Amino acid sequence: MSLIIEDKDRHVFPRWRDFASTRKLGELAISMPETTNDLSGLDRSLVRGIAVWEKDRSLWKGLDLLGTVVIANRLTDFPELVREISENPSAPFLARKYLASVSTTQPRHEEKQESSLVDEEATRGEIRKSKASLQSSPRDAVEWVELARAYTILGENIKAGAAINAALFLAPFNRFVLRSAARYFIHIGQIDRAHSILGGADQVKVDPWLLASEISVSSAMGKTSKLIRAGRQIATADYRASDLSELRCALGTLEIESGSDRKGKKILRSSLDGANENSVAQISWINRRHLSVPIDISDVRPPLLHEAEAWSAFYKSNWDVAKNESLLWMIDQPFASAPAVLSSYILSDILAEHETAEKILSAALRANPDDEMLRNNMAVTLMDLGRVGEAESIFEAIPEEVRTKPDHYALRATQGMLEFRKNNPEEGRRLYLQTIAAALEKGVKVTAARAAFHLAIEEVIAHTSEAIAATKRLDEFKSEAQRGEVACLLKRLNTEIDRLR
Repeated sequence: MSLIIEDKDRHVFPRWRDFASTRKLGELAISMPETTNDLSGLDRSLVRGIAVWEKDRSLWKGLDLLGTVVIANRLTDFPELVREISENPSAPFLARKYLASVSTTQPRHEEKQESSLVDEEATRGEIRKSKASLQSSPRDAVEWVELARAYTILGENIKAGAAINAALFLAPFNRFVLRSAARYFIHIGQIDRAHSILGGADQVKVDPWLLASEISVSSAMGKTSKLIRAGRQIATADYRASDLSELRCALGTLEIESGSDRKGKKILRSSLDGANENSVAQISWINRRHLSVPIDISDVRPPLLHEAEAWSAFYKSNWDVAKNESLLWMIDQPFASAPAVLSSYILSDILAEHETAEKILSAALRANPDDEMLRNNMAVTLMDLGRVGEAESIFEAIPEEVRTKPDHYALRATQGMLEFRKNNPEEGRRLYLQTIAAALEKGVKVTAARAAFHLAIEEVIAHTSEAIAATKRLDEFKSEAQRGEVACLLKRLNTEIDRLR
């Protein structure tokens, strides 16, 4: 049976979007506390950048300074720098485009097409465009990040890593580069490298966006961040609320997880002022996993709220909304495995839209070729499409030590499904019953119920002598499965029964 992501752990990791989308969402500029106009009010990286540029007024030194100036939200204090870069035909296109749009109150938004979800050639086209741009502007750190993201979506992590390292070398003080790099290393499982990048940034103690990421990554590593005190000071400083939302959310999460619900909820409520979708998704998760009295987030509607909406619809058994929102979540974060696992579960197990599930999983497996949940769900989908040989190959590519772990219930159930589809119903039945018993023993009743329903479906498809008994056995599990899932699984079961009549 298909795996559903367990939804048991979440952190305020930085989102990784293209530069244009990130800028439009307001994540590249900070409303700094009131300061004087002299250099004493600037952070060290800005002071150093000014000194270097005044000594060497080259385009590339100017671009390095520009990145720091944008982070510090001091662009209006450097009209000469802005003019020199804007009027220089050798300046990177993205830099000139950004400067031209800064004063635009409603910049043109290029909507992403749903085809980008599965269109590998479109991503290849983005790679070609970035490489062509870098031919003329090899020191454009933002373009190196764009190239890295496209490579990551296609699972070409060696090339992505080289591009990310180039960006870090060229712009070690640029928040967009730092957060993107951290998310890349989280994606490939090098969370310690992500932490090193964030914690080692000169401006981390004064940049709430970097602080939020560092504190969250530290928590994911099982460590207590050394920057929590700095984070608490910044969280109450005179910054824009939107710049503090992720930081307050990260701090509030730590309080909730340490058992300080009252203090944590107060901080989390403050993060809703100017919240982005990442903050709302985090609070939505905390409501599900930790709080008996949830925080009201019903009136908070930031752009791209797909993750939170997908899970909300899922738990309400609103399958069409859950499907659509999880697909939009995947379009927003196409390299991530979580949205694909959720959407493929809904498509394959609940709605039986197997062709669509295969497309989603194919796209996700390009970026996550070794992800066991995606492989499991692809195997289930291929079996439902009648492609048992392909399903067996992709399922057996999951390491045996992973497939045979006692608590990997769904993987064992999928093995049972595979045996049924290979005309070995006795072995398939044994594996399903073993899964149900193990799940019940551990108190995972929802998983046991799902396995029981899938066993009944397989017995009916195989037209075995145990089909009636397996169907009758479902009565004891109907109260354990999510009610909306029960209705869908019963519909699938009845469809198979009608097909045999």
